[in-house]
Amino acid sequence: MRYIKGFLLWVGTLTLAGSYTLFAVSFTANSTIGNQETVVGWLDESDTYQNAIDAIGSIDIETSEEGGEGVEIDEKVALRAAQQALDSSDVRAWSNSVISGVFAWLEGEADRPEFTINLGDTKTSFADALYNELLNEYENLPECTEEKVQEARRDPIGASCQSSLANYELAASQIRSDILNNDDFLGESVYTVDSLNREGEEPIYEQLDSLPALYGVSQKLPLIFIAIAAASSVVIVFASGNRSLGLRRLSGRLITSAVGGAVATGMFIVATMLILRSIGSNAEGEAANIILEPLASVIVKDLIKYAVIVTVTALLLAIGLRIISIKTRRENKSS
Repeated sequence: MRYIKGFLLWVGTLTLAGSYTLFAVSFTANSTIGNQETVVGWLDESDTYQNAIDAIGSIDIETSEEGGEGVEIDEKVALRAAQQALDSSDVRAWSNSVISGVFAWLEGEADRPEFTINLGDTKTSFADALYNELLNEYENLPECTEEKVQEARRDPIGASCQSSLANYELAASQIRSDILNNDDFLGESVYTVDSLNREGEEPIYEQLDSLPALYGVSQKLPLIFIAIAAASSVVIVFASGNRSLGLRRLSGRLITSAVGGAVATGMFIVATMLILRSIGSNAEGEAANIILEPLASVIVKDLIKYAVIVTVTALLLAIGLRIISIKTRRENKSS
């Protein structure tokens, strides 16, 4: 019987450590990345909606200039134009549409992610606003000195002064036309999940058709792992021979499991940070980083918060069990 209890104690210890570690990671993941309300909260807290508008103003827009290499638009001017053409409430509505559609698909409520981003006349509004901002910018420039007249004539948009020889309105009009004709910049007025498909390939949601099933399983994992941990705890107490010793052993093993869970969750957080950093480094231009950097900061902060909650809860439970074991031992001695 002693050998059987020793074996059960060994199995219970290993099972408790493994199941609690997996519980810590799965609970943290489900409470953050796997939770729709949390994801929406991230976008609010990181000011993603306004950052998305600012990102449009930072995009390098291809513009032509007859006989030249192109025109570089002042980022501040482009940003003011983007803020006039877009409202953060519109970006919020588009984001909520995407998030709701994706989670409905993951939860099995839809056969595919259904969402609509209707830009309407956003592209035209931005082009018009940029045209007006360029003209306003020009009107605020000082008159050119004789030395700078030719410079302003060659590059009206990039000039630091105004001259009657520079056809600034024509140059601004050309930029407006270039934006409207640029298919790479807000090329479609309506985006759906089908906009992500590549020609000749199956739809992206069909390529990821196993994701809803995996998501459904992942939602059950915390309950499964905590149930295994609870059963392992009972085994440890039973195999210890008496209640006081069993609770003391369980307390110690729970502390070890909490540390293991913290380490595993920490590795999960580091992996998430590396993934977000990789996405940012692979993105072209500054636009993606304007959105990603504050969003990544909020995500990591939330992951750390849940990791701390899980670890502290386990440590408090371990302390409580140790106190109970001490009281039980004293009661046994007094009786």
